Amino acid sequence: MRHLPLPTNLADQPYAAGEVAQICIDAIEKPRTFINRITAIIPDIVAAETQYDIFARAASLHNFPRVDDVDGPNGTVTAKELKSLYTYRMLDEEQPGRAIYDRLILSAGDTCPLCGVNSVFTLDHHLPKKECPVLSVAPFNLIPACRDCQSEKMEDFPANAEDQTLHPYYDNVDGEIWLAAAVNQTQPASFTFVVNPPATWTPLTVARVRNHFVSFGLPRLFAKNAANELTGIRLVLTNLFNAGGLNAVQAELQSRADGWRQSGIQAGRLNSWHLAMYQAAAADNWFCNAGFALI
Repeated sequence: MRHLPLPTNLADQPYAAGEVAQICIDAIEKPRTFINRITAIIPDIVAAETQYDIFARAASLHNFPRVDDVDGPNGTVTAKELKSLYTYRMLDEEQPGRAIYDRLILSAGDTCPLCGVNSVFTLDHHLPKKECPVLSVAPFNLIPACRDCQSEKMEDFPANAEDQTLHPYYDNVDGEIWLAAAVNQTQPASFTFVVNPPATWTPLTVARVRNHFVSFGLPRLFAKNAANELTGIRLVLTNLFNAGGLNAVQAELQSRADGWRQSGIQAGRLNSWHLAMYQAAAADNWFCNAGFALI
């Protein structure tokens, strides 16, 4: 889970409420009746995005009202029509909104902020457009995501405060280490990853991090990556054990943990599965005493 700055426009300013919606609407050429209807509800879109920002800052997006259609002075704009702004005015490579879509994708770099592992593939609606079509092109509701995270989340709407997953633009939980791992003394050795929250966290933060952890399948993803990592270093550890025994293996694992901790401090990411894995491995005597070699 990686924190991202609020997305900015070409002037490097946070998008104003309704700014992206207006760009998408301006790209519509016909029919005129639809243009008139949807242009007339721009104030409603602005109000919804402003309300979204307030709720997100208060970690209360579960309270955001779910409204399908929007009644305007020129007639009703349906949920389907609102969602079409995203499908046909942002996703379409021939439309002006596509430049915003690409800018949001690139803002995350290459790594999905929801899992911190896989490559960004698409944009995910934090509050699903099925439930909140008025937010279909709201930039602060569009999260760069990998294919797996988008698939895991689907279109769930938080039922309560604790049910909210983390919002990369508004939540930053990387100031302290909370990700931990444990060695499973199995054949082959494996790792289990858990949330070990700092004592300073509120119960709500603990609940949200744990919910995010489970909702996006991170225990399974981290364990799989750790298994691959162990396969890659098993020969190195075997050579070290043959030369210097448990202490040599432990020193190597601790050195790797320290390296990941230092790089995490520099990058502002203290909770990588690498750090948790190597720290757990270095502290486990069974693992260091050739447990890593069991296949």
